Parts: sequence; structure tokens; C-alpha cells
Amino acid sequence: MAKFHYSMENILNVKTKIEEQKKMELAKAMMDHKVETDRQEAIKAELDATIEDFRERQKQSQSVSEFQRQNHNVNYYEKAYKAQKQVVVKAKDKVESKRKALQKALEEKKIQEKLKEKALNVFLEEEKYKEIKILDEIVGFRYSTKSGEE
Repeated sequence: MAKFHYSMENILNVKTKIEEQKKMELAKAMMDHKVETDRQEAIKAELDATIEDFRERQKQSQSVSEFQRQNHNVNYYEKAYKAQKQVVVKAKDKVESKRKALQKALEEKKIQEKLKEKALNVFLEEEKYKEIKILDEIVGFRYSTKSGEE
């Protein structure tokens, strides 16, 4: 029996490598999203602590400059939180983009795998036909030699 050789094997290999690359890109995007989300949570915790500290100090008598400094701190963390929120949204969008790219790569690889499977089935059918033809020739040869002997 002859050995099966898929003519587009190199394309399938490229599709497999692209799939692996897309998986790594998605994993990196997910890690980046987690880092940015953790950073957002840390900023939120700082903001909450600063607001709580501001409220506690409001109950006490303090100078105007101290009040302004505390107010500035609260405003700083609020701006940082809003900015980080945007970074998290962008990171989430990037994750979705990478997920879609991976899905497309998976579909392309699956198409190549199905084409390879179809090519293998055609090859096996051809080999089966050749084998049947050879067996028919052998049987025909034996029959003709037996008929010739009689």
C-alpha cells in the first residue's frame, strides 16, 4: 500500500502555528486585563480609604490648607479611578478581539483538517480500488491457467 501524502500539509501546519500564536496572544491579553483590573481595584481601595479619611477629618477641626489637601487627594484618586476604568475597558475589548481572532484561526484550521480527511478518504478509496483490481487480475490469471491445464 502506498503512503498517503497530503499536498496541503504545509498549509495545515501554518494554520496550526497561527492557532497556537492566537492562543498565546489571547492568554497575554487576558493577563493584561487581569493586571489592569487588579490595578483598578487597588485604586478603588485607595479612593475609598481616602474618602473615609476625609470624612473622619471633617468631623475634627482642621485648617483650610489641610482640608484642601484632603480634597485634592480625593479628586486625584477619583480621576485615577476613572482613567483606570477606561484602561480596563480597552483591555477587555482587546481580549474580545483576540478571542475572535482565535475563533477565526480555529475555524480555518478545522477547514484544513476536513480537507485533509477528505483527501485521505479519496486516497483510501483509490487504494481499495487498486487492490480489488490486482486481486481480480490474480484471480483471472489463476482461472486462465487452470483452464489452460485442463
